[in-house]
Amino acid sequence: MYANYLIIRLNQVFRTFTLLTNCYFWIMNPRKTYSVDEALKKLENYCAYQDRCHQEVEQKLFDMGMISQAKEKIILHLIEQNYLNEERFAKAFVRGKFRIKKWG
Repeated sequence: MYANYLIIRLNQVFRTFTLLTNCYFWIMNPRKTYSVDEALKKLENYCAYQDRCHQEVEQKLFDMGMISQAKEKIILHLIEQNYLNEERFAKAFVRGKFRIKKWG
């Protein structure tokens, strides 16, 4: 009986500690916000470094906390400026699999 009480109490303490730790982390490390221009420059560099697919760029925008209108504007700009090209990405992906993993 006492062991069950101890387990329940320890779970409550652990949950409280976890909650406090998460709150402290969030307060001490607030999420950086980006303007559309800042995010655009960051993603131009991200796409220039290596060919990316649309999903990778959308995930990066999601991680940056961008709203959907800004995401659409940035992706459209990247496509127009040829930073983001699905055909080029697919060819590079297949070429890499062929050379590195010897897929045929």
